[in-house]
Amino acid sequence: SLARDDPRLQGPEQQRLAWQRHTDFVLAGARLGPAEKQRVAAINQRLATLFTKTLSQATHLSDRPYGALALGVWGRNPGLDRKSVDEARSAIARQLEHENNPSFKGALAIGLGLLGANESENDLAALFADSRESTFRGYLAVSLGLMLSRKHSDELTAAIDVKGLEPKFKLQLARSLGLLGDP
Repeated sequence: SLARDDPRLQGPEQQRLAWQRHTDFVLAGARLGPAEKQRVAAINQRLATLFTKTLSQATHLSDRPYGALALGVWGRNPGLDRKSVDEARSAIARQLEHENNPSFKGALAIGLGLLGANESENDLAALFADSRESTFRGYLAVSLGLMLSRKHSDELTAAIDVKGLEPKFKLQLARSLGLLGDP
């Protein structure tokens, strides 16, 4: 019997949560046999290689941000091993160090945020404090929110209180604070 049909669960919310947890396990490969698991692992490795190559050696310069974002989304897969996710974080962090284009840097920051790269949060907070480019600062703020970096919430709160902010930047700050659960 499926978890959602278990009579021991009290109420629809518990049943919904049990069903969601069951679904997460299935999507992570809990029902796969050994051969299928091997095939999924090979596919994940190919994706990691493709996204990392797009990040660092893209055919078109404008494809690099998509490599960072793809790695960030791919790395959220709960079925991946820790080593693969750490390699994705490192690849994006290395690229961020050498990137000059603020839009591309913003995509790299979002990729790190999606991966929960808390080891980069102080660097991203320093970039947020030093930059005067509101678009880039907005991406940095969202990244810190995705990382659940509460230790930098005071800086984000102070930034949103500044008069005359561009609406898009203010929205990104609000999103960041919302991700942090800040009222």
